[in-house]
Amino acid sequence: MTSPDFDPETARLTALTTLRAWARQRDRMPEQRARLLATAWRAGEHNIRELARIADVSRQTVYEDLQSQGVDPKTDRGTAASRPRYAPLDHGQVSDLAEQMAAVLGPAMLTAEPEPLAEAAWFAHKAITFIAGLLDPDQPADEEQRRSRAAGFDEIACSADHMRRAAYQQWAAEFGPSELARYTEDTAINAAEIREALPTSTATITVELPDGVGSVVVTLATAAGTKSADPEGWTTWTSNATLPLSPITGEAHLEIQSLLAGLSTVITRQLHPDLLDLDVR
Repeated sequence: MTSPDFDPETARLTALTTLRAWARQRDRMPEQRARLLATAWRAGEHNIRELARIADVSRQTVYEDLQSQGVDPKTDRGTAASRPRYAPLDHGQVSDLAEQMAAVLGPAMLTAEPEPLAEAAWFAHKAITFIAGLLDPDQPADEEQRRSRAAGFDEIACSADHMRRAAYQQWAAEFGPSELARYTEDTAINAAEIREALPTSTATITVELPDGVGSVVVTLATAAGTKSADPEGWTTWTSNATLPLSPITGEAHLEIQSLLAGLSTVITRQLHPDLLDLDVR
């Protein structure tokens, strides 16, 4: 969504769609307010005056909203706080949320180079949009719908990948290599201590070159000790290619460590429990 791609008709339709979502949201506000007031009551806030002040409504409205949710302020005042009640995701509300997010976030994307945090927020909106689509109860139950659902799940995962990369881009711009290496190393140690993801010493990846002309074997490792010119915990890589690899940037370090941690998490979950039990060694 960049300025060279601007289409006035698309912008007009998007604005109208967002306005429609606002109107639907407005109509649902009394019901949502009643649910929120009931949630606050069940969480232990039984002061009607305070509830009215926070919600910016009259005390009579608070009484009526609570009663609509099955709460009688006169007899339920001594009730102990309870856990919030489960409520499944609602397709309409999630769709409205996605459209409202588009209205708020869209202007920040009207540039050839959006800020990384704007990109992260925009792809969060895209993920919510696809989640709303998967919640649609009116989708036909046929093979085409199954393919559409598969694509929706894939798009959510891809949106999460874009969010991660955007966050790493901004993170690496604000922090130096030593800080990044220390953070990822501490995270890896903590994950290993709770047996969530065992540490990886090295990883080898074979990348097939285009047109079947060969392959490049890349070995990933982590700098350790004072012998390395890189900060301790920094990602290093070597390859068998005739041309050298580019230096590891902060963004690449964060991305590689994240991917290795994810792979280690999958593997660790599949290991036999005895391998994770220190008492059997």
